[in-house]
Amino acid sequence: MEKAISIVEKLGLTSISQKTANKLLLALYSVEEEQGYLNESVTSLVSYLHLRQQQSGNKPTVFFESRGESGNIFALLGKVSQALNDEKAINELWKQIKQGTYIEAIQLIKQRVNLIDEDGVY
Repeated sequence: MEKAISIVEKLGLTSISQKTANKLLLALYSVEEEQGYLNESVTSLVSYLHLRQQQSGNKPTVFFESRGESGNIFALLGKVSQALNDEKAINELWKQIKQGTYIEAIQLIKQRVNLIDEDGVY
């Protein structure tokens, strides 16, 4: 979380308009395309800008690092549990997650929270 937040704060992106954020998002897509490889800083910015677009105010945000300890499904579910603070919803989510793959679990989690992968994989 610190990585994405520090980049966003250093660039002053927390106070830009949504119109500017959308333009910046398009520019960052071009950067990723031209580089032809995953750039973690650019990916963190893209994730943040996506979050701004998606935030309808209802879903909490969970940051994780898919290549780190927080990418472990149990650790991730713990973070989601804290963010949702709803035992019934977490139990239902866990039942669904146990039946599928990691990628399917990520998709299920994204339905309930704004999930930001600071490693840029998901």
